[in-house]
Amino acid sequence: MTRVKEGLERLLEDLEDSGRVELDAGTMGGYFGERPLTDKQMDTVNDALNANGFSVATIYVIYRDVDGYRSFTPPPAPEPLDLSAESIRALSIRQPFVEQILRGEKNIEYRSWQVKEPGPLLLHASDTRAGADAFDDADIAPDTLPYAALVGVVDVVDCLWDEENEEFEWLLAYPRRFSQPIPYKGAASIFRVPIEEIQAALSAPT
Repeated sequence: MTRVKEGLERLLEDLEDSGRVELDAGTMGGYFGERPLTDKQMDTVNDALNANGFSVATIYVIYRDVDGYRSFTPPPAPEPLDLSAESIRALSIRQPFVEQILRGEKNIEYRSWQVKEPGPLLLHASDTRAGADAFDDADIAPDTLPYAALVGVVDVVDCLWDEENEEFEWLLAYPRRFSQPIPYKGAASIFRVPIEEIQAALSAPT
């Protein structure tokens, strides 16, 4: 079975459930693999969708890139959390930046080193905070935020090298906030948190 036929089957199943799917024109939401479709393949997809009663419309989205946020197509669903594991990796980030991640206002984390694998990452709010300008820019009051605590989970979906700034961009998606922050001492770089200490929160992040 070709990748076009397989992708069409998955796409039509989702369309039957939802009636509407929005896809990035370049990747087509991953339905057809990593390689872009040729014009001929795209014609085949359009013909099949039309034959099944669906119309295809092209929408141009114009947006302004802002520091810490960019538009990209995330995976179709969050990465499942492995609650049977002994521990889960975590990263300590200063406020208000970790709060902006949880709000969906920041989906890039800049680091001088590369994350090795995609997947879930615990978000730890550092006990130190950024300068006053960062809170002013985010329009967040410093005293309203938790510090020195695990506050949620986010998926790392990719890691790209930023040639201009000479640092890595961790692309983040599907932030899930814990209902209550969990006091915890962070560490430099990636650190591991035992599952038993946070299992209740991981079972039902908001």
